[in-house]
Amino acid sequence: VKSGIVNATANMYVGDDLFVTDDGTFAGTVGVGGASPSVNYGINIDLDNPIVRGVNVISAAVPTNFNHYGFYSG
Repeated sequence: VKSGIVNATANMYVGDDLFVTDDGTFAGTVGVGGASPSVNYGINIDLDNPIVRGVNVISAAVPTNFNHYGFYSG
């Protein structure tokens, strides 16, 4: 399991899934957003099998096409 950075441009809801490519970049669409530019969540990604192992979106009211840079590790 590798560590790195997820680069996402998406809208997120609580409980939405997040997918990344094997180089750690965002790949997919995550829900639809709201009005606040903040989102808090925890993820654990295995880049040898690049599917999110767990995602916990705690607060996910975000604007359309926001950019998120989040550290992940496993």
